[in-house]
Amino acid sequence: MSGNSYAERKFRLGQYDISSVCSLHQLPMGFWDEAKCGRPLGLKSGKDGYLYVADAYYGLYKVNTTTGASTLLVSKNVAINGKEPRLPNSVDVAKDGTMYWTDSSTDILLQDGVYALLGDGSGRLLKYNPVTNTSEVLLDKLHFANGVILSPLEDFVVVAETAASKLQRYYLKGPKKGQKDIFLDGLPGLPDNLKSNGRGGFYVPLIVGRDMNHSVLTQQLAPYPTVRKFLARVLALLELSFQQVEALVPNYYTQRAIHWLGHFESVSFLHMNRFTVLDVDIEGRITDSLHCLDGSLEGISEIEMYNGHFYFGSPYNDFIGRVKIN
Repeated sequence: MSGNSYAERKFRLGQYDISSVCSLHQLPMGFWDEAKCGRPLGLKSGKDGYLYVADAYYGLYKVNTTTGASTLLVSKNVAINGKEPRLPNSVDVAKDGTMYWTDSSTDILLQDGVYALLGDGSGRLLKYNPVTNTSEVLLDKLHFANGVILSPLEDFVVVAETAASKLQRYYLKGPKKGQKDIFLDGLPGLPDNLKSNGRGGFYVPLIVGRDMNHSVLTQQLAPYPTVRKFLARVLALLELSFQQVEALVPNYYTQRAIHWLGHFESVSFLHMNRFTVLDVDIEGRITDSLHCLDGSLEGISEIEMYNGHFYFGSPYNDFIGRVKIN
C-alpha cells in the first residue's frame, strides 16, 4: 500500500502483527526526508515468491521477504529511451517474470508532484525484461501514469492516467498487439492503484473524487497553460526562498516548508471529504462502486481483499481502513 514508510511492511492481518521485511535505504529523520530514505509506492508479489517494489526515489527492487535481501533491478540513474525515470510508481509482474511498471513523470520528483499535474504529461508505461535486464517504453506522454495491472489472460495491460481521469489499455497479444485504446474515460475523480476484484475485473480507487459541485483544480486549469505556468513559477519561487534560507541556516522549519511546497499534501485541503472505489469489468464497464461519505475514510489509493474484509490504504492517513464485505 502507498505510504510514508522507509521500509516495506508486512501485516499479519489475522494477529495484527507488524514486522519489517527490509529497509531499502537509510533511516529518515522525519517525513520531509523521503527523498533520502525512499518512498515505496508499488508492491507486487511475483510467482517466484519475491516481492517487487517500485520506489519513487530509487527505482525498482526485488525483495526476498524471508531474508530481507533486496536487488536493484531498475535504477533511476539509467536513462530509458533517452530519459531517466523520475517517479517510479506502480508495478505488476507476469507469470514469466516480465514486469510492467509506470514512471509517473520524467521531469518531476514525487515531493514536487503538484508540478507534474500543472505541467504537460511526461509519464510512461514500461516493460522490464528480466532476461536482458532492460526496460522498453510501451506508452509515453501520459499525464501522471499511476496504477498498472495485467488482465487475467495477460493479453493486455491497463494503466491509470491519473491527471486525465482515465484508464488506458495496451494490447500484449492478439491482432491488436502493440496498439492502445481508452479502457475507461471520464472517471469521477483521479484513479490511483489498480487491483484485481477476483472476478476477472478490477478495482479502481479514486484518490480524489469529483462531481458537479466539486471539480479538480488542475483539470479546470488544463485549457489555460499560461495560468498553469504562472502558478508553477510562484510555487517554485516560494520553494527557492526557503531553500536559500536552509542553505544559510539549516533548520527543521525550512525543511518542512521545502517538503510541503509542491507536495500533494499541500493541496489535500481542496479534495472532497469522501472516497470512491469503482468496480470495473474486463470490458471496461463500471458494474458497481464503493463509497464513504462521512469523511471517516478519504484519500484512498489502495484496496485489498482479505478474509471477508476490504482493507484501504492512503498516503495521507496514519491507519489502514477495514470494512466488512457484505
